[in-house]
Amino acid sequence: MTPSLTKKNYHHGDLRITLINAALEIIENEGVDKLSLRACARKANVSHAAPAHHFGTVAGLLDELAAEGYSLLIGEMQNKQNNSTADSLLSAGMGYIRFAIKHPGLFRVMSKMKTSTSSSVRLLKESDAALNFLKESLKQVYLDYHAIALPENTLKLRTELAWCTVHGYSHLYIEGMSENFYFSEPEMILNQLRVSLLVLEEV
Repeated sequence: MTPSLTKKNYHHGDLRITLINAALEIIENEGVDKLSLRACARKANVSHAAPAHHFGTVAGLLDELAAEGYSLLIGEMQNKQNNSTADSLLSAGMGYIRFAIKHPGLFRVMSKMKTSTSSSVRLLKESDAALNFLKESLKQVYLDYHAIALPENTLKLRTELAWCTVHGYSHLYIEGMSENFYFSEPEMILNQLRVSLLVLEEV
């Protein structure tokens, strides 16, 4: 069963969330090419006018879905439930990959809509917050590890390295291209990445 972004639903008065969950179900089970405002309305069992009233167009619906996705991604990156012995940096990386594996269709939509020229302010804010969480995790772990702060320019560079790794691995995995990796478990790759990220900056 496709996970919902929230437990709220139309019967409790939240039509917007019901429509978003319906769109998510279509994307994950049938593919984004099957999503239309009418299909979303049918899945949510509401009038055909309802999605247009809330989101305007399919692009508007996808933008909102992507924004919700980034919010959910941050929650997954913060979740140490499956990584109780890991520090926040490893937990953030594993959470990123775990999210993509759990929501492959949504993950593709998030990547596509983030690069759209019509991305909403909310979508950009949520996506920036996800990247900033990764940055702050690296910043804190480095500080804990060396008792000194990582210089800002190096912090930005290493954050981008971390993002490229987890984002790239996630895409390779959901597209079925990670099966021939020498190290097939993401934890092994992230542990090696961690070594590079925490190397002491030369003064």
